[in-house]
Amino acid sequence: MHDYVTKWFAADTELTEHQRVDKVQAFLKESSAVPDLRTNPLMLALMCNIYRGENYIPRNRPDVYEKCAVMLFEKWDKSRGINVPLPFEAHVRPAMMYLAHWVFSDEHLQGGCRAFLDHKVH
Repeated sequence: MHDYVTKWFAADTELTEHQRVDKVQAFLKESSAVPDLRTNPLMLALMCNIYRGENYIPRNRPDVYEKCAVMLFEKWDKSRGINVPLPFEAHVRPAMMYLAHWVFSDEHLQGGCRAFLDHKVH
């Protein structure tokens, strides 16, 4: 994970080498609040992107999920010229909040899809 984060921030050409090192260390420290999310490659990439833009990682899981959802459904799609017909706040956010609560409140779901499927099989 450290190597991925280092390479991810190394791609930011607007930062000096010293700033990159500082950014990596700060990201690793702040993201330690959600260590299991850092093991998921997609979540790790999303959190790196959030940290690059906002200079912080939320301290709790629901806020991390919300930041990721907002980034994907609003900012990233808009930057690629994709028009999302349903406003995030009115339609997608309630569904994402429900799913985040469901995952957060069920210990079998907190490990992700694989843990959930392994639990269902056994």
